[in-house]
Amino acid sequence: MRGQRIALIGAAQVLDGSLPETWTAEPGKPGLASAKRQDRLGADVAAAREQADVVVVYLHWGRELEPCPLPRQQELARALVDAGADAVVGGHAHVLLGGGYLGNSYVDYGLGNFVFNTRNAESSKSGVLTLTVQDGGVTDAAWQPVTIRGGAPEPLTGAAAEQAQQDKLSRRSCTNLAAAPTPTPPERCGPWPPRCADLLRAASLSQSRRASCPSSRSTYGPDSDVPQLRRTGCVEDGAGASRY
Repeated sequence: MRGQRIALIGAAQVLDGSLPETWTAEPGKPGLASAKRQDRLGADVAAAREQADVVVVYLHWGRELEPCPLPRQQELARALVDAGADAVVGGHAHVLLGGGYLGNSYVDYGLGNFVFNTRNAESSKSGVLTLTVQDGGVTDAAWQPVTIRGGAPEPLTGAAAEQAQQDKLSRRSCTNLAAAPTPTPPERCGPWPPRCADLLRAASLSQSRRASCPSSRSTYGPDSDVPQLRRTGCVEDGAGASRY
């Protein structure tokens, strides 16, 4: 899309009882992509990261009518961001949950209903999330609120839209997400290798637009792909050879 390669991965975390075993797709067996297999889903995200400029994960997750994310949702969001996802969004609760930044990625724990026969005012709240992605990170997030009437969404305007935007914003308070992106890696990633930093400066890039620890099988060097460097920055492997 507009010169950008976009990877979209969908998976379900809401699989109870025996459903993960019976409903999960396997080789030669149709089914769902299960987020219960966090390691496999993370590997899929990492593989998509190698090929795409933008990676979006859409999840069926959460608990019905629960306005705050569950610990397992927060754990999964962190794992997918660490694996290379630029955006992790989804729904299931039938109500809105909060959204915000996790490093340079954007997470929204609940987009609510959209085309759906709702039962009350709370489940009628919804909207359209628009994300702007640049240089391997989400740089802007906009929420266009709607209300659902007769099973279909209707855009809100004026004071009603402003009130709905503030309502959506207030739901961030229980998510541990930030209001703005964080352009530096966490301390657990360690310092950037000097050769890596020199290359990034030569390319007029920041050290990294990702907040998760970078990883890649691609070998570092002067001919390295600049968009890849924007996404992941650099690390050193055990042999001391720099990689990005």
